[in-house]
Amino acid sequence: MNTGKYQKGMTIYGVAFILLLIGFVVFTTLKLFPVYMENFTISSSLESLESEPGKQFAGAMDIRHALMKRFGMNNVRQVTRDDISVTREGQIYYVDVDYDVRVPYIKNISLLVSFTNHVEVDAQ
Repeated sequence: MNTGKYQKGMTIYGVAFILLLIGFVVFTTLKLFPVYMENFTISSSLESLESEPGKQFAGAMDIRHALMKRFGMNNVRQVTRDDISVTREGQIYYVDVDYDVRVPYIKNISLLVSFTNHVEVDAQ
């Protein structure tokens, strides 16, 4: 009996498993893509704060206010004032934006994504 010649390809179970795996990856990507895009917006807002020519901030409140204004214009909803940390050492402000995002996944399963963004801004 030489059945090897006639048996080629995948079984229906193999095809179903591959389709299920592809669906899982696509579903996860669609759930997490907006979260990472918002973090990209936050990161670019921080970089623009750092590279703004000739702008020096008088205090930590000015930096927080400028960031919250930029976040409002860019429709950033995940970051609050409590997530922004501004510390001064010498002539440099260290600005950190640390926040977590919980994304509902399936029923009672959620995905937790943590972000940390850091930038250094010149002081007056």
